Amino acid sequence: MLIDLVKQKGVNLVDFERNVNTRAAEIQKQLPSGITMKPYYNQSAFVTSSIDSVLKSIYEGLFLAIVVVILFLRSFRASLSIILIIPVTLALTVIVLHFVHITLNIMSLGAIAASIGLLIDDAIVIIEQLHRVHEENPGKDKKAVVSESMKLFLPAMIGSSLSTIVIFLPFVMMSGVAGSFFKELTLTIEITLVCSFIATWIGLPALHLLFGYKPHKKLQNISNIKDSRERQRLWWLVWFFDKPWFAIAFILILAISSALLINRLKTGFLPELDEGSIVLDYIAPSGTTLDASDAILKEVDKVVLSHPDVETYMRRTGTNMISGISMASGVIPPNYGDYLIQLKQGINRKTEDVISELRDRATSVAPALEIEFGQRIADLLGDLIGRPQPIVIKIFGDNHAMLQVLALKVQENLNSVKGVADVLNGIIYDGPTVTVLPDQGKLAQYKITPADFQTQLKVYNEGVPVGQVQEGEQMLTILLRNTNFKSNSIDLIKNQPVFAPDGSYKPLQNFANVVLSAGDPELTREDLKSNIEVTARLDNRDIGSAINEIKGVISKNVLLPPGYYIEYGGTFQQQQASFRELLLILLTAIILVFTVLLFLFRDLRIALLIIFISVLGIGGCIWALYITGIQLNVGSYTGIIMIVGIIAENAIFTVNQFLTTFETTSDIDISINYAISLRIRPKVMTAIGAILALTPLALGIGVGAQMQQPLAIAVIGGFIIAMPLLLLVFPSLLRLLYRKPAIDESI
Repeated sequence: MLIDLVKQKGVNLVDFERNVNTRAAEIQKQLPSGITMKPYYNQSAFVTSSIDSVLKSIYEGLFLAIVVVILFLRSFRASLSIILIIPVTLALTVIVLHFVHITLNIMSLGAIAASIGLLIDDAIVIIEQLHRVHEENPGKDKKAVVSESMKLFLPAMIGSSLSTIVIFLPFVMMSGVAGSFFKELTLTIEITLVCSFIATWIGLPALHLLFGYKPHKKLQNISNIKDSRERQRLWWLVWFFDKPWFAIAFILILAISSALLINRLKTGFLPELDEGSIVLDYIAPSGTTLDASDAILKEVDKVVLSHPDVETYMRRTGTNMISGISMASGVIPPNYGDYLIQLKQGINRKTEDVISELRDRATSVAPALEIEFGQRIADLLGDLIGRPQPIVIKIFGDNHAMLQVLALKVQENLNSVKGVADVLNGIIYDGPTVTVLPDQGKLAQYKITPADFQTQLKVYNEGVPVGQVQEGEQMLTILLRNTNFKSNSIDLIKNQPVFAPDGSYKPLQNFANVVLSAGDPELTREDLKSNIEVTARLDNRDIGSAINEIKGVISKNVLLPPGYYIEYGGTFQQQQASFRELLLILLTAIILVFTVLLFLFRDLRIALLIIFISVLGIGGCIWALYITGIQLNVGSYTGIIMIVGIIAENAIFTVNQFLTTFETTSDIDISINYAISLRIRPKVMTAIGAILALTPLALGIGVGAQMQQPLAIAVIGGFIIAMPLLLLVFPSLLRLLYRKPAIDESI
């Protein structure tokens, strides 16, 4: 006996599991000896392990980022300020999340983990600014330093924070399952960034006043950029600034290579989770009895149990998870069923690799079965979008017989595509059918009306309602039925008595011809059009390349008659819809960041230049995804959108310092060199700190860590390419932008 327990909305899953275990222990004491209750699947264990993995990533990322701060600032006091302000920011974030009814789950905690680099960024910018002013004015009172720094930095700080916050506003446009996941993630990041701005802007100056400032003996005064020695110290940067062709060449190489690589990226839908649980759905040949199905599946049981990575399993036979037949619909074909296989904890193999091995072994011992493998949570998400299979090929046409022929051809071609497995042709038979053809003459002879004849047949089959009984708030129908389905046969049906109005009776075969025939295929429609859906799973292959190859193979080998056409559904259809939404979100985010820049600097040229550099940062994301082999999916696409705001945020501080110096010196070279010399340390600290903070997520180690891995890798790639863009390319273009044309003295 199997009992599935599903928690209600709003119930804490961990508390639910604890209460279930307590109740199960009480029930176990009341059961007879020899009967035991044993859990076969516990989703709370996966959720708990996933949350622990994400929390571990947060701790590790924080530690690595703080190490970077200590090494660069060479000040324990500054590092202590950051160490203290981060818990304050996280605590404030958790409080706000509670008030907006966002629970601590994989997505919200993953969002906090992905925001660690940005939190460190805010703290580093303020701490570095305070320390730099102290370095330039070692004898100045610390209160005056804090007041001067905050007053000078306020516009840039607000603008930079807004540039990273506004990029998440368009995510409200995202719909579907992906929207349900990533709207919560992006909302959590927005809340975290706002809390970070409040905590760092108020808390860090106060902590700086509390701890004070201790100058380092080796620190040099960098305020006099006009000094030739300072220019010599930055000779390698100046060398690039004076050669704009280098910046143009770098831009062209990055843009062209990114355009070429983007078509070679693996693509998917949602980030894939390695759950450690496997779902195996199967269909035995139509007409297979329950005992025959069980005999076939006992061989599959041996395959499952013999695998060294399998902990336990559960099998259901006579139920269905594929064609939509459920217990509520009455008779369930005995040839349908499923397995739920739980893998051992701590195995050093991917679930997909175990699935590949089980698939090969199961098909070898039971070739008559149609099987398909998946993972539990992924299948549940697939059910929400209509189909759990990533590949669904819908063939539309008028003639169902022709649709079956085309479905078989498509199935044959899919089997030849590498990385495509569990191909089902979509032709589902009802099973053997008993057809009763009444003899109207015989019925009339015994004065039996067709309605009476039909009512008597119902008594021997589905039953006739004779009353109702109330159970709780539900009314249950009472059926009168005179048939034992377990021992039923075609001969028993033929000899069922049919009563005449005078009380006499004759066997059914005396009034009708009873025919047993093979089952007919199910007829399916979509938008009032007949269709058949050929489905398939993927075996260690991304959905984008698989669909592209499938389209080529089908267009080449399957000739569609006039009026017939093919559509691609399933996960691929959802992926394409999500990518279109994400592209719109990206364009909207760029416009919002551009608007912030216009309001901040009130200079169209600078706003366009910063946006141009920010968009170029997407190339780093593409390179990172390509090198690591990570798919371009909703998660990594979100990281790409984030990097636009992150690069714009860093560019704002450089432009702010450039404009401040340019107002006093009116010298482009001095202003650019000075701005870069002041921003080089915080930029390097921010980039390295953010990269190290995201590294635990990017490694994807631990249960559930794969959910944020694509996002982390995309953001890391953007940070890496942002360094040459902000330190080399951006100053060169800024110099070209502000260079005045030479005056012709001959005029």
